[in-house]
Amino acid sequence: MTVYTLKQAVVNAFLEYQPLYLQDINPDAMYSDGVKEELIRQIRDKIEGLKVVYPEGLYVKSSKCKYCFPDTPAVSFFAYKNNDFVMRYIVAWNENRQYYAVHICNNIKQEKTEGETPF
Repeated sequence: MTVYTLKQAVVNAFLEYQPLYLQDINPDAMYSDGVKEELIRQIRDKIEGLKVVYPEGLYVKSSKCKYCFPDTPAVSFFAYKNNDFVMRYIVAWNENRQYYAVHICNNIKQEKTEGETPF
């Protein structure tokens, strides 16, 4: 599985409010908060909340994290109704720790371990 494939699955899950897009991600890979099932549960829970607050849906733009994971490619989601920023997600591969970093970017600086990126 590539980072691009994973990113597309995450983006489509949020755009369509449908976590089924995540069913085909690698079941043997590790993700930020654990295994595939945990990632799907977390995204499903986030989607349920978004459907209530933004029933008209979201749209996405490519972006970069400017704070917590400097210059890491990210995706930013905005509300269709009023173009308000809703959230930013990081989807990246951590070469040093051998897992996919998939999580919301909260603009909280992450501690950096010497010689590696903070995720």
